[in-house]
Amino acid sequence: MISAGEHKELGFLMCIFGIINTEKESNGNQDIKVLKNYQDAISRLINGYTKEEQQKAKAKAKKFLNAIVNRADKKEDFIIELRYLVCFLSMINFEPNERKKPLSDNIKAFWGRWRAKVLKYMYGVFDDSLERHIIHTEEYGYRILGDFK
Repeated sequence: MISAGEHKELGFLMCIFGIINTEKESNGNQDIKVLKNYQDAISRLINGYTKEEQQKAKAKAKKFLNAIVNRADKKEDFIIELRYLVCFLSMINFEPNERKKPLSDNIKAFWGRWRAKVLKYMYGVFDDSLERHIIHTEEYGYRILGDFK
């Protein structure tokens, strides 16, 4: 049996999985190999839980997805860099100094394996992107997380 917090984190990862799918579909010639590998790791993590636990996490994922859709529906004049958003949301959600409550052991171990790769990729995207796109993406990420309780 897993905690409500772990269901929330799994739901969050399910949404990250979906954002990576969106980026894969709209990807030009950008290198997203790290994100594809991150997505595969998310899939393996989620598949390690029972179907019942996955269903509870999906309910949390729907709430997070609604926060993203509701924010997008406000027609704010943002230019979002999805590759950066995936990494930024993961960092803000999983870094211990960004959290009030500690992560569950499974999620903590998962993030421990992926932290350096995701952050290195995030900084690479930062270097390649226009500054205003990064600023917009960070503002958007904070707003999404603020809407997601």
